[in-house]
Amino acid sequence: MGSRKKRGRMMSELKELLEKVKLENIMAFMIYGADSRRDAFENYEKEIEKSTGKPLPPVEITNPKPVKKLPFTALFKGKLLRRTIVGSLVLIGMNTIQYTLMNWMPSMLSGLGYDTSKSQFMTMFGLFGAPFGIFIASLIMDKIPRRVMGVILLAGMAGLGVATGLLAPTLGMTGLIVMTFLLNTIIYMYVCYASAVYVPEMWPTSAKLSGSGFSNAMGRVSNIFFPFLVTNVAASSMGSGGVFILIAIVAAIIAVAVIFLGVETRGESVEDIGDVE
Repeated sequence: MGSRKKRGRMMSELKELLEKVKLENIMAFMIYGADSRRDAFENYEKEIEKSTGKPLPPVEITNPKPVKKLPFTALFKGKLLRRTIVGSLVLIGMNTIQYTLMNWMPSMLSGLGYDTSKSQFMTMFGLFGAPFGIFIASLIMDKIPRRVMGVILLAGMAGLGVATGLLAPTLGMTGLIVMTFLLNTIIYMYVCYASAVYVPEMWPTSAKLSGSGFSNAMGRVSNIFFPFLVTNVAASSMGSGGVFILIAIVAAIIAVAVIFLGVETRGESVEDIGDVE
């Protein structure tokens, strides 16, 4: 008990001393300049050593590790090639699945017999899943390993996509609103994961812009060609349900790539992630 009181008294005295150091140091710097500031620090260090009865530890000066500059071509060889492939696929999935749902859902609903007013109403309520999904993602994203999170979200999109496509004719208006809400929720959780977390994290410092930029470009390029594939599938005997099965296939391919080629970035330092030697 006496030891605890003594330690508390010493901490109180040290706090008062530090407050004095702070005030007098500011005054010395303002009145006399940097030289007097340095002298004041030396005096205060001596006072602290006298008060504690122990010498202050030496100041360790470490030079930061220089950032290795990587050329753009480094994205296509060695360890970075795997990240380029995974980053591109992850963002291809984000773009194709997100925009296919947004663009195709009103057409699917019209094909089920709903007029334009009702299909727009149902689509609008389904889109409330977007902010809800991003909010949920912000709460759980750092609690689950990145690769596991990616596979869970991709599997969820695939499962809900197939369920929506196959069950749509039997769900009714309320059921379709619920399914599109859930689908939008998990899709926008994936949007948050892909564009704001996983892909930006996977690059060394000197390749963050080039790596993320190239992956985003591949995602946008996929949007040029994927609508033609969607149109052909929808026009086939598979109909609208085939579009959701197509989304599920895309999600499954990307999930396999994340499992076998992806890097784990959760909890890793920038230096460790940047080690691509």
